[in-house]
Amino acid sequence: MTTKTISKVWEFESSSGSKTYETLLYTDGTTSCNCMGWTRRTAADGSRSCKHTRLVDMRRADNECLSSHDYATPIRAGFFAGGSGGGRRRRAVARWH
Repeated sequence: MTTKTISKVWEFESSSGSKTYETLLYTDGTTSCNCMGWTRRTAADGSRSCKHTRLVDMRRADNECLSSHDYATPIRAGFFAGGSGGGRRRRAVARWH
């Protein structure tokens, strides 16, 4: 598994308002998200996207997110790896930096 360095994190509210999702921008310009749209769909070429990563690509994420954090000193993506409850731990760690 390749470890990437996180450049920025956005937190978005789900369409129903019952959940929040995190979208990550890595220093290499790629993105990922923990929403079902990103985790469950893969294009024929192997790429992934969701409405949250598309907002990042269109440079609209800052206007539509609940919160964001831009890392002056990037942290390693592997630092956030975890099992159940990872979303809560991930947000708490991100806010401490």
